[in-house]
Amino acid sequence: MLQIEKDLIRIQILFELYENLFGICIYRDITRQEYKISGVNKCEIIAALFYLSDRGFINVRTTSKDDVLIIYIRARGIDEVELKIKKATTVALTFSFNKLLIPNFDDVPDEC
Repeated sequence: MLQIEKDLIRIQILFELYENLFGICIYRDITRQEYKISGVNKCEIIAALFYLSDRGFINVRTTSKDDVLIIYIRARGIDEVELKIKKATTVALTFSFNKLLIPNFDDVPDEC
């Protein structure tokens, strides 16, 4: 697996946990956040989860059930996702502004 593929899996995990966190309306009802790990890239996903856990972005705990983990996103993980969103927004805005500010020389009269 290429490094960029590993990075994309890690980012996707963080974004999914971020979305799940803000999709919860009543936090007192949360007792466990369990996720069943399945799919073609199961080994890579588990490796990415424990990498992110080691970095301090999330907490991962095993359960007695096969392929089921308890996963919590930590404040550091939330900050990382929001930083990536800000960077992506900045790049998108910069690109759109640059695109608008580039003059179209075909419309300039020959006299200039």
